[in-house]
Amino acid sequence: MARTNIELDDRLLAETIWLSEARAKRDAVHKTLEEFVANRSRPDPRELPGTVEIREEHDYKRLREGRG
Repeated sequence: MARTNIELDDRLLAETIWLSEARAKRDAVHKTLEEFVANRSRPDPRELPGTVEIREEHDYKRLREGRG
């Protein structure tokens, strides 16, 4: 593992530690880096083979607003 010395925003780091339930700063940063790589490595859904049927009677706006 590479050692590095960086300045981090204290508020963001504290929130990251809280959200990730990490026990140490190092664990929080490591987990965040893993999640970033996993998210960026996913294929773009628009480039996947196949099609999706969109039902015109379905109210997608209502679902997005949490009322579905």
